[in-house]
Amino acid sequence: MMQKIAAYDIDWLEEPIHADRPDNEWVSVKASGDTPLAGGENIMGALGFDKVIEAGCISVIQPDLAKWGGLTKTVPIAKKIISSGKRFCPHYLGGGVGLLASAHALAAVGGSGILEVDINQNPLRTILVDAFFEPSSSIMQLGNSSGLGAEVDFKALSKFRVQLGLAVNFPRTISAPFSAIIMTAAFRFADTIVGIIEASITRKFLTP
Repeated sequence: MMQKIAAYDIDWLEEPIHADRPDNEWVSVKASGDTPLAGGENIMGALGFDKVIEAGCISVIQPDLAKWGGLTKTVPIAKKIISSGKRFCPHYLGGGVGLLASAHALAAVGGSGILEVDINQNPLRTILVDAFFEPSSSIMQLGNSSGLGAEVDFKALSKFRVQLGLAVNFPRTISAPFSAIIMTAAFRFADTIVGIIEASITRKFLTP
């Protein structure tokens, strides 16, 4: 596969094998071509990232601060990634708070990395961050405001609120996958609130 995609000169190939595959398999994939490998969204813990940085198989490392560590843990990891000569490209898929936090983490540490932005429709993202993409849809203007630089419009978000108890009281005719979607939405909303609190606490990492 690595030989076949080489002609396209892509920036990276993300997780061509499962993230938890043995190290020797990652070494084998890297040795099979010159396309940089990317991964990291499924790595948890500082030791896990230290291992990936030291192994050298992954050139583009993509921590997801909503999955593990928040700004408090991700910013120091990002600095290690950059100092090792690799690219820090934060992974994120979810609401606006997490996306803004990821953007601030990238802006704070610098480097040549880029921010992953989900293109799926998600009002929990667009309500909060659309204004940051003006005038360009490919560049975020974070500004100089304190914290994440945005005030959460809880009234606008309230129509997406889900009561956690609903999922367990659904009629038997409701499929399990549907109830899982409802639960996921509820936890995402909870993550939004936690992100707001954490951002105010960890602001010190975003200042020179």
